Amino acid sequence: MKVLRHTSVILNEGEQACCRLLAQRRHAVNRSNGTTDAKIGPQDANNIDLQGMGAEFAFCKAFNVWPDCSLASRSSQGGTDQCGDALYRGVTIDVKVTAYVSGRLLATRWKQSSDAIYVLMVGSFPTYRYVGAMAAVDLLQPWRLKDLGYGLSYVAEQHELTDLDALITSHAGRI
Repeated sequence: MKVLRHTSVILNEGEQACCRLLAQRRHAVNRSNGTTDAKIGPQDANNIDLQGMGAEFAFCKAFNVWPDCSLASRSSQGGTDQCGDALYRGVTIDVKVTAYVSGRLLATRWKQSSDAIYVLMVGSFPTYRYVGAMAAVDLLQPWRLKDLGYGLSYVAEQHELTDLDALITSHAGRI
């Protein structure tokens, strides 16, 4: 089944329980190992972890792939997270989330092209909407760096995002 842009996903009770547990454990493992919290903005770190885990699960549920349930300490900034959030059609996916309906796809300034495709999910636990995708080679460009009030980040507007399957097909060999 093809997943259309703006498809909504609601996590069931079991999926919600998994997300809560994984978010809590990942947060604890990362902090105990000294992994820096790389959040952008003033939001509560525990809620950010839950929203991120929920968005990852929602993406995986929509695209019928298995979520990463590992608890090992990971940091793309520290070079210990090279596997992204999911693997879809052999391509590494980095799932980003925002609660803002018109929110943008953001990647931290220090991000490298280790993740092949970024996907934006919009919503709040446990309901998310798949907005679209952008290849890292297109997102991580110097001209996309903007200061949204919390330092420089790579930024893409929702209208710039595209369908994930079409993106993978059109970027064959580039990602």
